Amino acid sequence: MGLTMYLLFHFICTLTYSLEFSPPNRLTALRNQYMVPYFHQGWKLFAPDVKKYQYELDYRFSNGEEWSRWSSSEDFDDISRHPRLPYVAQKLELLLAIDMRRNLYFNEDSVLQYDLIVSDVPYMRVLYMAVRRHEILYQSRPDSLQLKMRIVFTPPFDGTPAEAPREFEFPIYIFPK
Repeated sequence: MGLTMYLLFHFICTLTYSLEFSPPNRLTALRNQYMVPYFHQGWKLFAPDVKKYQYELDYRFSNGEEWSRWSSSEDFDDISRHPRLPYVAQKLELLLAIDMRRNLYFNEDSVLQYDLIVSDVPYMRVLYMAVRRHEILYQSRPDSLQLKMRIVFTPPFDGTPAEAPREFEFPIYIFPK
């Protein structure tokens, strides 16, 4: 009898979950508590929209008077091959890009102003990530650091060329001695 009740419960939950039929709220919550942890697949094979652009964050360091080459924030091969590191870097890039959309503005002389961005949390998190990477690689803190956000546009499907990438170079951050 217990097995029959369980199977009936299981098939009703599966049917309502698969067909996205919503029973009353209490039953939906109960069904989701049962279905989501064990049976939800979360496939993202087909995206509804192709991304129109992607963000690429680069940074460079200065020790004294010489600047390093620009390094990608997603390249951690020289530190670790852990798959989570590039994912975290992408999240930080996205948060910084969202902050740029909100807080990047032109002054009266039509010059981009970064003051609201460089004093906000996403910028400081990206800065911390870049400094930690440098400290792991070189066992020292750099004198200064500069970030550059590049927005790369996806080419349209009709074969026309994509928009040229846009670059935003942040002001140089000088570390206190």
